[in-house]
Amino acid sequence: MKKLIFIVPIIILLVIGFVVTKVYINKGEEYNLNDKLEEEKTSNQVDSYEVYSYITDDVLKNSSESETTALFRTSYTPEYMIENSDVIALVTIITIDGASTEYSSMFGMTYGSMMINNTIFGNDIKEQVVEYIKPGGRISLEDWEKAQPQAANEKREYLRQQSGSEIDKQNTYLNIVLGNDIELEAGKTYLAYLNYSDTFQKYEIIGLGNGLREINIEKKTSVTYQNYDINSLKIKNNDTKEWEDLDTYIQENIEIYK
Repeated sequence: MKKLIFIVPIIILLVIGFVVTKVYINKGEEYNLNDKLEEEKTSNQVDSYEVYSYITDDVLKNSSESETTALFRTSYTPEYMIENSDVIALVTIITIDGASTEYSSMFGMTYGSMMINNTIFGNDIKEQVVEYIKPGGRISLEDWEKAQPQAANEKREYLRQQSGSEIDKQNTYLNIVLGNDIELEAGKTYLAYLNYSDTFQKYEIIGLGNGLREINIEKKTSVTYQNYDINSLKIKNNDTKEWEDLDTYIQENIEIYK
């Protein structure tokens, strides 16, 4: 009878231990499952990028009127644009990081990053975020004068002294727009003709206003990859400022020259 008294508590302890162990195992499985679901949820999230532009209200206020320079090449025809493009795509500008004479001493270049959405022609790089450059932009007077002849800078400085004017060159900007080009806006979507530059290791937006046209998509504050329905979109004519069918534009200016 005594043996039974000792055996019963042992059996009870074993049962309790098994139950507790089972509970902890189940809870461990539950935690592992939750972690796995959280990881899957995170991995399925779409990358989103906040837009940014160095062109603040102060930069706009301290910018001179646009300096327009005639096109060096007046024949930015559809054939020429196709021949000189690696990619033609719908792109959304994520950042406009700055403008500098570093890439072009004469006029300067604007640079930043953009999302490649629909690829219309050339290398299929959709869903990629790439760096771009384009001619012109709002360039600080200090940076612009670094690339100008010393004699010209000395003459400008002399004229300022004669007029008694003082200029903060770091915070005074020249807005250089070439030919029929347009100014980029962060968060806007464009049809862009792109040529990859081995020299700059960035995609150059070519053709000035012939290679960059706004699409009628709402300006964004954060950018994600989008596969747009081409048939539902309009493209802005930089000359007439009217909206035209994007699909028709592609057929008449891209498809027939592929």
